[in-house]
Amino acid sequence: MKGKMKEITPRKVTKMAYPYKKDLKKNLIKPPLYLVKVTWLDAATYNEGWHDIDELPIEIDYFDTYGIHFMSDKECIYITDTVREDRCVGTIHQIPKGMVKEIEKIQEIKQNTLSIEEKTKFETK
Repeated sequence: MKGKMKEITPRKVTKMAYPYKKDLKKNLIKPPLYLVKVTWLDAATYNEGWHDIDELPIEIDYFDTYGIHFMSDKECIYITDTVREDRCVGTIHQIPKGMVKEIEKIQEIKQNTLSIEEKTKFETK
């Protein structure tokens, strides 16, 4: 290689901004807790070589996900498998609203209404 190598300067990395990051908490909706069945369209990628557009291997796959609907925003609904008394949640499924075909409410989840005495009765030692 002739001459001097050109010095490479790192590019400025810009962060992708959530459309309403500034007002995120303001836009959240925390509905009453329900056990739900969400029927949603799965996104797919077909990457096995070139595809003739007259013979596309397109399949429309709808899936059912069961869980506790605990939050929504402008773009998505959020369901989980576990909700603590303080509304902290376990595993989260974020499903874009544009992919949702149907949300079926199965049963309302009653909030924990145990008395202090009842709670201490169930505590492990």
